[in-house]
Amino acid sequence: MAKFHALFLCLLLFAACQNSAPTPSTTTGLSPQMDSLYSLVVAKHDSIMPKIGDIEAYQFQLRKLTTADSLSTEEKKSALLILAQLKKGHEAMFDWMNAFKNPHLNEDFYTQSSEKELWSYLQTEEDKIEEVTRLMQNSMQEAKNFLEERK
Repeated sequence: MAKFHALFLCLLLFAACQNSAPTPSTTTGLSPQMDSLYSLVVAKHDSIMPKIGDIEAYQFQLRKLTTADSLSTEEKKSALLILAQLKKGHEAMFDWMNAFKNPHLNEDFYTQSSEKELWSYLQTEEDKIEEVTRLMQNSMQEAKNFLEERK
């Protein structure tokens, strides 16, 4: 009989631990699947955001170089084009960050949107941050190549 009670208690505890509705995550308050997508978007942002300092360093170097007399007119044009690309990548990052809806700061948006709407929103934001990443990486590579050719 004691084995039966122990088995019954185990089954009761197991059943109590099962939950058919997704449980909100403690960090974002989103379902586990939504929290996973949100975390992916934020991780992509976090991986490229530190490169803003590199962009600013390249901008400084290129500005300094464009004021020197050592560049030809054609080289100055190229440097100015690269500066414009760096600026575009820099601005894209800050535009994305300003527009991105964080669940803690935009709670109404997250509570009033359906799971489908949130999923679509976060997928779109993932695409956007990937584009920001491409802009930043491409412009930094152009700057790096240009500067290395002038050494």
